[in-house]
Parts: sequence; structure tokens; C-alpha cells
Amino acid sequence: MPNRDGTGPRGQGCGQGRGRGQGRGRGMGQQNRNRGQGLGLGAGQGQCLRQADDAVLAAGDVTGLIAVSAKSDTELAEVDPRFGRTDWFALFEADGTFRCALDNRESDAMAHGAGLAAVQRLAQAGVKTVVTGQVGPKATAALAAAHMLVIDNCAEPTAKAAAQTALAAMAHN
Repeated sequence: MPNRDGTGPRGQGCGQGRGRGQGRGRGMGQQNRNRGQGLGLGAGQGQCLRQADDAVLAAGDVTGLIAVSAKSDTELAEVDPRFGRTDWFALFEADGTFRCALDNRESDAMAHGAGLAAVQRLAQAGVKTVVTGQVGPKATAALAAAHMLVIDNCAEPTAKAAAQTALAAMAHN
């Protein structure tokens, strides 16, 4: 059973409002209910990691998948500047090989929490690095809690080019 501070046998976290979550990141609990699901955001867990943060690179924690927010489901898709409401995430292996596209189209129907839901999807897929345009404040906190490297303000035209640029930046640091 989780404690009031969000710690418990299933990990750390707290739901949105006063609810509690399970796991890591921000929970999707309802206001004033003592429940939450999904990624819990524990207090004081890290900072947003941006532009190939040296500490993350030194820790070697970027060997997982690279996700690029994309407007379609191919590696040559145009990069979508939106993080939470992007239609697709193009997923690339650590060597730059296109793996697949992760469908995120259901986020358009969400009134709130699209960024948090996207973080949860990416974490479940094993993503360690995110390349996108803009990230909102709640998603920024959830990405940091999930220990994902964020490279934002992407100016590359295609998902493949964005992934290659991210790989080059990480190798250079």
C-alpha cells in the first residue's frame, strides 16, 4: 500500500492533485481521490535533461531507443514541433536504424495530460532519448523523472535527420 508521500511497494509517485501513482512519472489520478495510475513523479527527482546533458552521457544512460516526434509513421516523416500532441513518434535504435513508429494519435482527444501520456508510452517502449520541438512543463518534469534525455527545439526536416543529429551530439559530448 502506498504511503501518503507516494512511496510504496510499486515505486515512487503521486497522482495528479492529491492522488497517488504507481511507478515513475506523474500519475493520472483524479483530483482529491487517493488514486493514480501510470508514471509517478516523486518529489525532487532530477531535472529536465536538455541538449545532451554531460551527466547523463557520463552515466551512459542513453543507450536505449531514440524517439522523434513525427507527423507520420515513417523514418522520413517531417518532425512535429509538438511533443505531447504529435501524431507519431519515430523510434530509432542506438545505432540510428529505424525500428518502428509509435502511434500517439489518441492524444488529440485528450483535454489535458497529453504530454504525460506520451511520456508513459515512451517509457513503456524503452525510449531513453527524445528529440522534439517544444515540451510543456508537466511533460518536462515527467521526462526528467523517467530519466530520459531531451533534445528540444529540433530544426531538422525529417525524423531520420533528427535522430542522426542527436546521435552525433551525444557522441561528441
